[in-house]
Amino acid sequence: MRGGVRSSGGPLPARPTGAGRWGRVRRQERFWNRLYRSDPAILGAGPSAFARWFHRWLPGEPHRGNLLVELGCGYGRDAWFWAAQGYAVEAVDCAGVGLRQARSRTDARVDPPRFTQGALLPFLQGIRSASVSVVYSNLVLNMDFREREHRAFFGEVRRVLRPGGFHAYSVRSSHDPWYGKGRKVAPDTYDLSPRGSVMHFFSPEYARSLGSSGFRNRVIREVRQGGKEFPIRVLYVVDERR
Repeated sequence: MRGGVRSSGGPLPARPTGAGRWGRVRRQERFWNRLYRSDPAILGAGPSAFARWFHRWLPGEPHRGNLLVELGCGYGRDAWFWAAQGYAVEAVDCAGVGLRQARSRTDARVDPPRFTQGALLPFLQGIRSASVSVVYSNLVLNMDFREREHRAFFGEVRRVLRPGGFHAYSVRSSHDPWYGKGRKVAPDTYDLSPRGSVMHFFSPEYARSLGSSGFRNRVIREVRQGGKEFPIRVLYVVDERR
């Protein structure tokens, strides 16, 4: 156990794969495994734009030894970036292909992140209360999750963060040009197949409502990302644990 996190490097446990939350987790796992097999650096080799922005935004306090938890780490490009900033990093993702790529990286200058394969909510539930300085995710909470699941995530994020800790996340915006495309599967949620996965788009009001209990909002900022072939609009959100 490190930093209050019970961690396992094994595959997702066997569960029913029919309708419901677990079936959606399995579909996300298959979607991302296919992408990472097609291109091991499909999202870029260096840290994400959101990681670089949040690093500049962070107060200038020393980070060494503080625990940062990354939800949906993919192939580890941001997890390794945060480790290089001095954080102890615990990261989770459902896609085993990406995690194998993340674990294969080395950097003798830093303590390597610890990567776990699993679903987000059970992972959060295994973390000790008030033990985390930052919970971070980049374009993850806008995956195929429903509002009740978002509220469960935010409740667990609040529990694991120490007072004054940050919940920093980026999500696709409801002003995104892909909003309303594809098949609607839930409020503000569309299946973008075959060019994308199921996407839950966030409005600023929705982001504020999720953080209204136990957090103080510090930033909600909308930015453009992506190239000409796949332009998107993204919300950068930072909430501080009260």
